[in-house]
Amino acid sequence: MGHKTVPFRSTEHLSEEAISVYVDGVMPNYVRMRAEQHLRQCPECRALVEQQRQARARLQQANKPLSTPHSLVRKLHAIPANDEVLRKIATSEGYAAATHYAEDNNMVSSLHTIAQKEEIREGWRAVGAHIRMRVRHFTQGISLKWQSGFRSE
Repeated sequence: MGHKTVPFRSTEHLSEEAISVYVDGVMPNYVRMRAEQHLRQCPECRALVEQQRQARARLQQANKPLSTPHSLVRKLHAIPANDEVLRKIATSEGYAAATHYAEDNNMVSSLHTIAQKEEIREGWRAVGAHIRMRVRHFTQGISLKWQSGFRSE
């Protein structure tokens, strides 16, 4: 009792499953030979096989790990250096200068990081208190001018 082969009609198109198995290279030899015979004669199925190969290649490409751009790696390595620059500015020139430098150089996140550290937190609180006092005086001055300018009774 041997394997019984069914005659293959080359006019029958390959099914989606047959195309997938063919492209994956797992089709039994006797079936693969018949499929290749059909593919030599059928441009429609050849096009579908090519589409399946391209889809398979894209999937394999998608599974490869992504590389990190060198510019991003440099920026990530520079973060501790940025923190150190801000610390030096804060201790030598004052916290307002460090804030100005951080804003000018897109280092606000580094500024926030070092501001959370205990050794300089008090200095930042002093800057915050000074700013609040200046804003309060400014708004009080505007309020007094507004009241005197618009109350002409």
